[in-house]
Amino acid sequence: SVALDSTFAMAHAVLATIYFREDRRDLGIQMFERAEELVENIADATEQAKTRLYMSQYERRSSRQDSLLAFLEEREPENLLVLSVKASILFANNDPQTEAAFRHILEIDPNFATAYNMLGYSAARRGDYDRAVEYLRKYAFVAPDLANPHDSLGEILMLVGRYDEAAREFKQALKIQPDFHFSLINLGEAYMRQGKVAKGRKIFEKVREMLAETGFANDLENRMVRLYFELGYIEDARNSMQMMVDANPDNNEITYMRAMLAALSGDREKALQTMDEFMSTLKSSGDTLSAGYRYADLYTHQLNSVLAMVADDQETAAHEWGMVVELNSKTPAHETNWMRVLYGMSLQKSGRPDEAREQGTIILAVNPNNINALLLLCRADLDLGRLGEAQAALDRLQLILSEADVDMPAVAEATILERELASRI
Repeated sequence: SVALDSTFAMAHAVLATIYFREDRRDLGIQMFERAEELVENIADATEQAKTRLYMSQYERRSSRQDSLLAFLEEREPENLLVLSVKASILFANNDPQTEAAFRHILEIDPNFATAYNMLGYSAARRGDYDRAVEYLRKYAFVAPDLANPHDSLGEILMLVGRYDEAAREFKQALKIQPDFHFSLINLGEAYMRQGKVAKGRKIFEKVREMLAETGFANDLENRMVRLYFELGYIEDARNSMQMMVDANPDNNEITYMRAMLAALSGDREKALQTMDEFMSTLKSSGDTLSAGYRYADLYTHQLNSVLAMVADDQETAAHEWGMVVELNSKTPAHETNWMRVLYGMSLQKSGRPDEAREQGTIILAVNPNNINALLLLCRADLDLGRLGEAQAALDRLQLILSEADVDMPAVAEATILERELASRI
C-alpha cells in the first residue's frame, strides 16, 4: 500500500505496528512519525479521526483517545475500527462490559477473528476456562492460516494442566510459522511443567539465541526466572537474572534483578541497598505508568520473601509471600499460581500445614496437574494425619511424574513423601 500510495497515512501506521511487533523499533518509529506527518493532510475529518484513533493505541494520551472515540461514535457508531479500539480499552481496564463489546463486533462481522481471541482471554481472566477454550477454538477455525490462534488456545490449555493438548497446539502454530517464538517459549514451558525439564531447557536455549539483541530477550529471561524458581532450579533462575543484568547495564528496572541476585547470595545488606537505589530512582522519575513504579510494593515484598527464605526464616517468608498474594487479589487466578506455590511452601515449612493445604487446593482448582500444588497437598495431608487424602494426592503426582526427568527436585520430594506415607500406613 505504501508503495502504491506514499501519502497513505493509515498504511504507514499499520506498517509501524508490524515493525514494533517484530522488534524492528527504528523502522517502526520511522513509519509512525511519517504517519503523524501524513495524517495532517487527510481532508475528511472522519477519516483523519480514524487514523488518529488507530495511532492512539500506541500513545499514553488517553484523553485524546476518548475524544476521538466520542467524535467517531457519533458519525460511524458501527465502524469496526472504532468498536474494536473501544473493546480493547475495556479489556485493558478489566471492564465487565468487555465481553458484550466484542460480541457486538461479532454480530456485525462473525469472522472478526481478533474478537474471538480477546473473548477467550477475557473468559480465562474471570476463571471460565471452558468458555475460553471454546472461543479460542472458534478463533482457530476462522483464522486457519495464522499461528496465533493455536498459540492462544495452547496457552489456556496449559493453564489448566492439559499439557499434551497444549503442546499439540504450540506445535501446530510452529508448523504454520516456524519462527513464532511465542509458541516455542510456551512449548518449552509446557514440557517443563510436565517435568520434562531437559527438553524444555533445550527449547529455551534455542529461543535465547533467536531473541539475542532484541527487545524480547528480557521477556524470555523473566519467564525463565519465574519458572525455574517455581520448579526449584534456583541456580538456573540465578543465571537468567545474571544474563538480564549483564545485557542491560543502563536499564534501571533491571536494578531489581541485581537486588534479587544479592539476596540469593545471602548478601542482605547489598540486596536492601540496591533495592533502595531502585526505589529512589523510580520515585524521582515520576513515571507512574512504568512497570517498575506500578509494581514497586510487589517487588519489595518479593525481595523480602527471598531474603527470608535464604535465611531460613520461614515465618517471615510466609508473611511476605502472603503480602505478594494479597497485592494480587484482583489478578486472574492462573497468574497467581506461582506466588501461591511459594507462599504454600513457606507456610508448610513454618508449621502451618492447614494453610499450606489451602494454597494447594486453590491452585489445583485451576490446574489439577500442577506438580508443586500436589506436593503441597500431599505433605500437608500427611502432616495433618489425613493419610488417605495424602495417598490420593501422591498417586496423582506420581502419574504426572512418570515421564519426568529423574533429577527433577519434585521427583526426589515425591520419593521422600512415598516413604513417609508407607511408614505410617
